[in-house]
Order: sequence, then C-alpha cells, then structure tokens
Amino acid sequence: MKWIDFNGYLRKTWAYAVSSVDSKVKSNFRMWHSLISPQPNKFAEIIMPRPIFVDKSEDMDRLMRGITFIIENEGWMVIECDWTSVEGIAYISLTESKVNYQYDDRDIDVAETDRYKFPVLPTLYKVGDTIMPIFEADTLNQWEMELIKPEDCDFIDDEFKAIAPGQCIITMRLKNRPAITKTVEIMISPANEEILYLKGVDEVRLDRYATYELVSEIDDTPVNEAVTFSVTNITNEKIPLAILAPAYDKDNHQMVYANVLHANAKNKIGEVILSAEYNGNTYTKTIKIIPLW
Repeated sequence: MKWIDFNGYLRKTWAYAVSSVDSKVKSNFRMWHSLISPQPNKFAEIIMPRPIFVDKSEDMDRLMRGITFIIENEGWMVIECDWTSVEGIAYISLTESKVNYQYDDRDIDVAETDRYKFPVLPTLYKVGDTIMPIFEADTLNQWEMELIKPEDCDFIDDEFKAIAPGQCIITMRLKNRPAITKTVEIMISPANEEILYLKGVDEVRLDRYATYELVSEIDDTPVNEAVTFSVTNITNEKIPLAILAPAYDKDNHQMVYANVLHANAKNKIGEVILSAEYNGNTYTKTIKIIPLW
C-alpha cells in the first residue's frame, strides 16, 4: 500500500487487503429522518505493519484517519483504525470512495497527490537571476522534481536563467510523475526597474472572498495611486468563475469597488486571471477556484 502522509512524503508498506463482494441486491438503504438514505455498499479491511514515526509526538490517528487508498482503480477511504489490539500491527477499515481525477495518480496507485509539499518558487525575478525553487527540510528535494517552461518562453534559457523581461507560468513536476505538478506564474523585470507584484492567495474556495494588492517587492508597500483591476476566466466558461466584489473603506466608512475577489457559488471550479493596470503596465496573477472541502 502507498499513501502520502501529513508531511507530504510518500509512504509504502506491504499489506493484506480484502474487500466485500458487490451484491446484486442492494441492501444498504437505511432510514434517516423518515427518508431513505443510501449508504456505502462496499467495505474493505487492511492488515499492515504499524508505521514507525520519526516524531514521537505524532499519533496513528492523524496519520491514517481520512487517508484514501487506490485498490484496483477504486478509491477506498479509511474510516477506522485499530493499532492497539496486536502490537506492531494496524487493522484498518475502509469504505468505498471515488477516485479524484485531479489529485489521484492511478498509474502508481497513490491518492491525494496534492499532499506533496513542493518547494516555494519565488514569483518575481530580475534579468540575470536564476529561476530556482527554495528547498527546505519538509519539501521535495532537488533530485525529486524538475522545472518545465513553456515552449514559447524565450526570455528564460535552458539553464533557467532570466535573460530578458517577460512573464510566464513555470511548472514544477515530480520526476517521471506527469500527474503531480504545481504551477507558478513568474514575472521577470529589467535589472534596474522597481518590481511590483499582486499580493494575495493563490487559491480561493467557492463563495469565499480574497483581497489582492499591487505592492512593491522590496517592502510590500501598496501602490497608493489609481490601480485598475479586472478578472477573466482562463477557459471558456459560460459564467464568471470569480468577480470583483465591493470592499469596505475603513477610513471613509463606505463601500468601494476595489481589489476584492469573490469566487462563484455555483460549484464551478477552474482558474481565473486577475489583472492590475498601473502606470502603463499590466500585472497579472493566476488564481485557482477550488472546492470548499
């Protein structure tokens, strides 16, 4: 069995797994508040060695509860763990789930690949800088991942050195794992030019708000002059995935149409581009609209 733990590392061990047979007559309908409620039809059990913790403060409950395994191209979610009855052995109960085509890699039978901790890739560079992620103790190491640039990106050379101003999306990918990626939008400015960037979160959950500002790279000082914001869908969606929403101006005690982004409440996920027009230049940021859970 293979899974990704809470630190973003791939764990694997031998295991004995058995699943119930999917019966022809579904007997898994129960009454709940006088209504018929369908229940999971299939269950599975796993017997495996109890994982060894490097940090003794961690517990088995945090490690396994809610973890999803992929068995025979099906998703199985952990609902109960027993690691005390037999010393050194973990007995796990699972119920049927769904394979998440966005985050599950069926080729290597690993679910929830978004638990991988990618290093931080700075978004702002000047001509002459090297595009390089920041590796730390709890992130993927340099030999585990690779950087990919767009084919039309001629302002970054093959050694990922910035040779001219420009803006593009760089992909960090786990080597030999095309399904496990993280994209970062970077901007390269002339060596002698002040760098501004859009400060704010990269992901906004459905029907939630997020504030963005155009700030200086040096000290994160916001631009006080007029900045024009706009937002567009990346794909051809029929409805806007996000809109600019009114914000409250505390100084003047009034609502203003400003740099607050409101994700849609119609369960439409995807990506949008937030743009800021200032002093004849356009600054953009790619933002993902993600589910609530």
